Amino acid sequence: MIRLLPKTIKNGHDMHVGSSDIVSVRVGFDPPLCLDKFIPIGDDQDETLRILFRSLFKGVSADRIPENYQRFSVSPDNLNVDDETIKELVEWRMRLNSYLFSTHSCLVANHNNLRINGNDFDYPLSHIPDTIGNFTHLQRLSLCNNTFTILPDSIGQLSKLNFIQLNRNNISKIPMQFLKFKHLTILDLSDNNITDLSETLGKLNKLEVLRLNGNRIETIPTSIGKLKRLRELSLTNNELSSLPNEMGKLKALHTLSLSHNLISMLPASMKELSHLQNLHLSNNPIITIPPVIRLIRCLELLEIRSCGLIENDIAQYRREGLTINI
Repeated sequence: MIRLLPKTIKNGHDMHVGSSDIVSVRVGFDPPLCLDKFIPIGDDQDETLRILFRSLFKGVSADRIPENYQRFSVSPDNLNVDDETIKELVEWRMRLNSYLFSTHSCLVANHNNLRINGNDFDYPLSHIPDTIGNFTHLQRLSLCNNTFTILPDSIGQLSKLNFIQLNRNNISKIPMQFLKFKHLTILDLSDNNITDLSETLGKLNKLEVLRLNGNRIETIPTSIGKLKRLRELSLTNNELSSLPNEMGKLKALHTLSLSHNLISMLPASMKELSHLQNLHLSNNPIITIPPVIRLIRCLELLEIRSCGLIENDIAQYRREGLTINI
């Protein structure tokens, strides 16, 4: 992807874009606001594209707009504009949010990546319209830092999704629609309000990365053991007091993060975690290092800070190839 350099754009009004190779236009401004959208271009979309473009660049001739650019990005690293322009950009972004999900949206319907993160601007989205189900080509969906509590049923139509990032919203449970995502490998629901994990979690059996940090989860369902491909499991900053024996079935697990919970012991079945290299247990009420630690042969890093342990307690667990941080 080729980007216009800062010197190519002056105050958002003077553009020198004539090359047919240009597929990306970047505009920066201060204070830092950011917009990142993918725009498929077709003959019937040219006029819409020019309208969007002119809403940001008054006085720009339509013939100076690259006919085949595919990505429109507004970011803080290229130029400064005045406060009035910033206000206009924010208002434009708010209008775009609604337009983005319209039935005839030209922005993402044929692309595989949609990212609308609330901290890009000062106006996070409070809901996702049903029309998101029209974007059946999507493979990656990132909607962080918004204020969603639920997702529309139509999201289940996005059968090609393999990456979902919904951290820092107000979601209270893993949506049932996610069970339709047969290719889902990465799921990030960190910093939401999830209190309960359903046994249906085990049906997401293609998962390789599951991040649920910063929720209020008290128990892990036994179906966790069905996630045979899971390489990373992050449950930091929850309310867990114990782990199910089925954790030992996660043979592919490489990293397990359990810091800032209420865990005092580990199940003996964890000795079966033959690929576990990183274990994070800091800030838990662990009085002594669980004996099972000695049996996890591939373990390379044990983080067990702020647990009240002293060096004498861990001396017997030190071995070549294992770093223990207390």
